[in-house]
Amino acid sequence: MVGGVFGCFITRQGLEELRRYEYRGGGSTPIDRLMNPWWDYVAGKLPLWLSPNLLTVFGFGCTLLCMLLVMSWMPHLREAAPRWVYFAMCLLLFVYQTLDAVDGKQARRTNSSTPLGQLFDHGCDSFSTVFAVFINAATARMGVCMFSYVLLAILQMQMFIYSWWEIHFHVYRCHTGVTGVTEGQLVTMGVNLLGAIFGPDIFLLTFGQCLALTYSPAAAFFPDCLLNTPMQYIISFPFYLLLTYMLVSDIFNGCRLVNDKALAIREFRLVHDCLSSPKLSTEGSWSCPVSCVVEYRPQRERRTQGLLSSLSPRLQVSPKKTARRREAHLRLAACASTYTRIYVCASSCMDLEIELDAFLGQQLHAGRCVAPRQRRSLTGVSTFVF
Repeated sequence: MVGGVFGCFITRQGLEELRRYEYRGGGSTPIDRLMNPWWDYVAGKLPLWLSPNLLTVFGFGCTLLCMLLVMSWMPHLREAAPRWVYFAMCLLLFVYQTLDAVDGKQARRTNSSTPLGQLFDHGCDSFSTVFAVFINAATARMGVCMFSYVLLAILQMQMFIYSWWEIHFHVYRCHTGVTGVTEGQLVTMGVNLLGAIFGPDIFLLTFGQCLALTYSPAAAFFPDCLLNTPMQYIISFPFYLLLTYMLVSDIFNGCRLVNDKALAIREFRLVHDCLSSPKLSTEGSWSCPVSCVVEYRPQRERRTQGLLSSLSPRLQVSPKKTARRREAHLRLAACASTYTRIYVCASSCMDLEIELDAFLGQQLHAGRCVAPRQRRSLTGVSTFVF
């Protein structure tokens, strides 16, 4: 296992697969092809000694600066910021988009493309995607509401689908053929440009008020419900439709083309993990016994047992030695929503690998369960190999 501050997260087998990894892109969209001459021009002007990973860091720094501006001027995602803030975020996002497209060209140009660089690029992009949610919500003055949460959830699920698609088809496909990441970045830049030109109050006006300021006779052709809708929702709704279309299209096409359809569909249960925070509740409405098999080295026995006990005050541990492994019988106090997950917490604390375990209702779903199927489905008690 390869460890760090948060525990072990890459196995030795995973490292070997990482060395053999070869990136294969999934094509481009019409907007990508329209922007490509600009990206080629910028890539041709870069010095050969410039590392592509450094370009990735600079691009990530641009989105990080945008996030710092949001935190400084719009901490609750609904405050009005000076116009220069929106213009600065628009410019920073354009620089990020350019560097994100150019770093791969620079890697191929200097023959320095590596799997680690690709992993680093996608890792930074994953953070930048989450930043984009807060930038959009703050610019449109949405506040902390259901619309902001839905946008975050859709983008998180979309990032999961990209990885899922690459696992099954060995192609990193981040578009539907018509729309993709570039289009989303341009929409975010456009929203910030509106705030820079017309001011932040433009998003709080209703559609009818905007028509009255521009061409009032046109209001007769629209229903009252649309005229009374704030512009922040008018602008955001097409963006939501675009993201939902991309998500549903990727899921449908992936399940249609994949060979092992049953396995692929089961993996979509992991999408729930994008919508929940890993936690162990100490005030549960019910408890479910879980029989776990914990395999670890003898020299780490005391440490592992102590960490297992410290996960929760309500977590009862009864070690039982067997010939080849140690069994730990756990009683997990589940939260009132009857949904929780323990694998993130346990993996980071105990250096263990757990594929998936989720309490959904009172039935335990396990990724690698060695218990009989009848026992698992009837009692909710399963045996994991960590």
